[in-house]
Amino acid sequence: MVPERIRNALALPVVNHRGPEFSDIVQECEAHLRTLIGTKNSILFFAGSGTGMMEAALVNTLKFGDKILVLSNGQFSERFAEIAETIGIDVDSLTVPWGETIRADDLAARLAESDYRAVIGVHNESATGAVTNLAELGAVIRDTPAIFIIDSVSGLGGIEIQQDAWGVDLLISGSQKALMCPPGIGLASVSDKAWRLIEEDDDKRRFYWDFRKAKNAAAKGQTAFSPPVTLLAGLREGLRMIDEEGIPNVFARHRRLGEALRAGGAALNLSIFTKKGETLSD
Repeated sequence: MVPERIRNALALPVVNHRGPEFSDIVQECEAHLRTLIGTKNSILFFAGSGTGMMEAALVNTLKFGDKILVLSNGQFSERFAEIAETIGIDVDSLTVPWGETIRADDLAARLAESDYRAVIGVHNESATGAVTNLAELGAVIRDTPAIFIIDSVSGLGGIEIQQDAWGVDLLISGSQKALMCPPGIGLASVSDKAWRLIEEDDDKRRFYWDFRKAKNAAAKGQTAFSPPVTLLAGLREGLRMIDEEGIPNVFARHRRLGEALRAGGAALNLSIFTKKGETLSD
């Protein structure tokens, strides 16, 4: 449910997306998101969905035939693998049953067996509620040649993330989950390690999703192509609401609501699909 404050912001007059009023919106959204994500990176904005940003992450960092490791534990990690295969990427998978998450020791063993251009996973698996321990996995990947790409579409704003400290090189998300907005905004935060791959023009096929164009536009407080102006106005209001409540309080509220939902299910004699110890509330 989109809060009334955000719905009111969506109804504001549409401003020129190349003018100073819109630049103010973009820069304020970026400042809030840097704090929420735990990064010093520029934030890149696109008109698009979370799936669009998954494809954007791949086409900007990988070329035909590159080898990646997908940490597969649910619907959206499987989607990441499907997108990669569609664009000609060589995909290996480290797979655990749905409802579980990847362990650092298992990841370290796979990285010792083969070199990968990227390791790809999902922060919060929307299909099961399993939450990946990004800090542990990032520590394993940090000193390897691979970059760590994470989908945090349903994690960002609801679960803590410290991108820089935890070694996440490319984080993608969208507006429609814990950021409380309608769908339509895709965003990315990119580390220096990932930028080195992005800036290699090794036969990568990209135009609309080109992070280089987006980075140049972001330096001017703009987007590379026509943005969803009203949605970004709504996102700014949502980020203001998060800031007013306090980020630790927001995370505590999500945890409390998750615990209440599970307790209600248990009272109805319903079992919890996600393995104990793998959810936000555990």
